[in-house]
Amino acid sequence: MTVGLPGAGVGGIFYLLSALSMPAHAIIRQVLRTQRPGYYADDPPRWGLVWRQFATALGIIAGLWLTGWALASYLIAHPQALGAFQTAAIGRRLPNVLKVGAVIVSLITLFSVFGVVFLGRLVTDSGVSPTRTASDRAATGKRAASIALLLLSALTPVRIESQVTGGSAQDRIATADRAWSDGDTALARREYEAALAIDPFASRALYRLGELNRASPRVSREFFRRYTEAEPGDAWGWIALGNVYARERRIADALATYDSAERLAPGERDVRIGRARVLAAAGRTDAAIIRYESWISGHPQDAEALRELGDERRRAGRYREAARAYAAAAAESPVPQTLSRMRDARSQAAPRIELSATGTRDSDENDSKRVGAAVSAGATARVRFIAAGSRRWISGPVNFEPSELTVDDVSAGIESRPLASLRVEAKGGVSIPRGDLVADDSPIATGIVRSTWRQPGGGGALDLRATRMLLDVPPLLVINRVTRTELGGRADIPIMRRLKLRAGARTASYSSTVDDNTRISLLGGAAIQATRSAEVSGMFQRITFSRRSLAGYFSPRSASIAEAGTYAELENNSGLVIAIDAGAGAVRLTEFGAPPGDWEPSYRLFASLTAPVRPGSALHLELDTYDSRLAEAATTSNWRFISLTAALSLAIQ
Repeated sequence: MTVGLPGAGVGGIFYLLSALSMPAHAIIRQVLRTQRPGYYADDPPRWGLVWRQFATALGIIAGLWLTGWALASYLIAHPQALGAFQTAAIGRRLPNVLKVGAVIVSLITLFSVFGVVFLGRLVTDSGVSPTRTASDRAATGKRAASIALLLLSALTPVRIESQVTGGSAQDRIATADRAWSDGDTALARREYEAALAIDPFASRALYRLGELNRASPRVSREFFRRYTEAEPGDAWGWIALGNVYARERRIADALATYDSAERLAPGERDVRIGRARVLAAAGRTDAAIIRYESWISGHPQDAEALRELGDERRRAGRYREAARAYAAAAAESPVPQTLSRMRDARSQAAPRIELSATGTRDSDENDSKRVGAAVSAGATARVRFIAAGSRRWISGPVNFEPSELTVDDVSAGIESRPLASLRVEAKGGVSIPRGDLVADDSPIATGIVRSTWRQPGGGGALDLRATRMLLDVPPLLVINRVTRTELGGRADIPIMRRLKLRAGARTASYSSTVDDNTRISLLGGAAIQATRSAEVSGMFQRITFSRRSLAGYFSPRSASIAEAGTYAELENNSGLVIAIDAGAGAVRLTEFGAPPGDWEPSYRLFASLTAPVRPGSALHLELDTYDSRLAEAATTSNWRFISLTAALSLAIQ
C-alpha cells in the first residue's frame, strides 16, 4: 500500500528514485526467474504494485513541474512579490531552476547525508577492536579533528558586503544604472527605490521604476505620473504614461497625454506612431489608419509603419489597400512576415467562388435540402459585387399526404465596408416555386438590405435590416406562397465598461394566397462582456400576431420568451475560427380564444467552424438547432428544428 504521497523532501526524493527504478528491478528479477529455475520462485514481481508506484512517482514529478510553472508565471506577472529576494532575471524571463529547485535542494541534502555517513565511516570503525594500538587511536583522533574543522569551515556563513552601504541619491542611481546595464533588474530596482527614499524627485529613478513595474500598470502609471511632474518638458515621459493608460483601456487619458507629448515634440516618430498604436489597440481602426497615413506621407520608407498600416487596413476590410501597404513595406524590408501578410491580403481581395450545401429537418417530418453557388469580385477597393443561385428541394406531408417541390433562387447585390465600423449589404432577387401542387409558379421578389455599425473601441452597436423572403418549410407554405416582409433593428447601448443594454424591435407582414397577417416583436435585456471574445446575456421578448393564420404557420395571439444566452468567438493564429451562440430559457404562449399557457422550457444553439484551406480560401461548417415553441416559420406549438451547412470558399488567383 502507499502510505501518503511524498513531496520534494529528502524522504520524497528517496521514494521517487526507488519508485522510478521499480520497473527495471522487476524486469531483472523476471529475467533471472526465467533463466534460473527456482530463483525467486516464491516471490514473483507484483506488477500491479510496481506500475502503481511508478505512475505515482510520475504524477508527483508532474505536480512539482506544474507548481514551479505556476509560481514562475505569477512572479513574471508580479516581480515585486519577492521583495529583496527577487532574482536578477525577474521582469525578463524566470530561470527554469524555479521549476525543479525543490528537487535539486533535496538531492543536495540527500547526497550530503550520504557524504556525512561516508566521512563518519572514515573516522570510526564498525566495531570495537581489542587489538587497536594507541598510535591508531591517535591517528583516528587527528582525522576526526581535521574533518570536523573542514565541516565547520564549510558551514560557517560568508559575510557578503553590500555593493552600496550608503551614499547620496546619485550614488544609488549610478549603481542602479550599472545593474540595469548588466541585466540585474532586482538590484537595479532596490537601488532606484533607495534613491527615491533619499530624493523623492529623482526623475531617472522614477522613470526606470515605471519601466520595471510594467507588469503592474497601476504601479507603473504612478511612477510615470510622478516623472511627468518632475520633468514636464520631456515628451517621452508623457509617451510612457500614455502607453500605460492605453494598457488600462483608459483611451481618453492616453490620448490626452499624447496631446501633451505632441505639443513638446510635434514631429517625433515616437509621438505620432505611438498615438496611432494606441488608437489601433483601442479598436479605433479608422482613426489609426488616418494617423499612419499622415506619417507615411512624409516618411514613405518607414517599413515598420507601412506594415502596421497594412494591418489596420486589413482589419478594416480594405484588402487591396492593405496589400499595397505590405508591398511597400516589403520593398524596404522584405521580411517573411510582411510577405506572408501581403499574399493573404491579395487573396482576400481576389475574386472568389463559394459552393454550399444545407440540409434541414424538423419535428413535423419536413425535410429541406439546398445546394448553391455564389461568385464575388471587388468592384472597388471597398465594394464587392455578388451573384448567387441555389435550388431547394422540400418534402413533407400536405393534407396527410407526402409531397415534394422545388424552389429556385437567384440574387445579385453588393457588400460594402465604407468604414471599419460600418458594413452595408444590399441584395435583390427572385424565388421560383415548382411542383405538382404549386398552382402559381410565377417568380416572387426577394431581397435584403442590412446595415451594421459598431462603436469604434466601445461596446455600442446598431443593426438595421429589411428583408423579404419566401418561407419554405413546410411545403404548404410554398404552395400558399407565404412571404414575409420584415423591418427590424437592434441596438446595444454601453452603460459600463463591460455592461450594455440591448433593445430591439421588428415588425413583419405575412402575405399569402390564403390570408395576410402582421407580427410585432419587442426585445429588451442586458449583456455582459465576460472576456474579449465572449459575452453572456439575459433577454426578454414579447411577440404578438394580429390574427390566427390558415396559411400553414403557427401564429398565437402572443408569446413571451425569457432567455439566458451566451456568445463566444475564438480564433487561433492559423486563422481557425469557432463561434457559438446558445440560449436556454422558457416560453409562454397565449393562443386566440384561450387563456395564457404554462411556461415551458426552450433552447437554441448555433455553432460554426471556419478552417482556412489556403490563403483566401476556407471551409465553413454550421449547426443550427432550436426548440423554441415559436420559430420564424413554426407550424405547431412544439416545433423542433435542426440544420447542417457546409460551404467551401475558394479565392480565384
